[in-house]
Amino acid sequence: MASAEAGPLMLHFAYGPLMERASMKRLCKESHFRSAARLHGYQLIFPRRSDLWGGGMAGLKSAPGKVVEGVLYEVGEADQKILDQVEDHPRSSLRQPVTVETFAGEKVKAFGYFPLGAGDYPPSRRYMEKLISGAEEHDLSDSYIAQLEAIRTLG
Repeated sequence: MASAEAGPLMLHFAYGPLMERASMKRLCKESHFRSAARLHGYQLIFPRRSDLWGGGMAGLKSAPGKVVEGVLYEVGEADQKILDQVEDHPRSSLRQPVTVETFAGEKVKAFGYFPLGAGDYPPSRRYMEKLISGAEEHDLSDSYIAQLEAIRTLG
């Protein structure tokens, strides 16, 4: 559990490289894995380019009938501030409330980041390997992992 000094716990829905537990822990030391989850009515897109990753960065777009799978982490206020910095909120992305469904069928409120931008940039192979690794680590569905593996990458 996060320390009392970290403030109240919130749930962060990670759908990008921070699905990987080691990556999340490196960034947000007080975070704790809660469960895998699905965000209904959205699809994964790559609307912004990152020099750090050498290609597109994951984002969410409203899309009825579609589903994005990801990971819920419990975070305190200090970790949320770190995530805000990393996601460049509110300049390059917006932190938004979302309702997700855990793989056990429980609906929970969380927050996620919605990158601003309308581009369509293929992600780097290295970036997608992080997403796929995080998806496999948390036993996301085989069909979702196959969707991730089918995304066209740079190099």
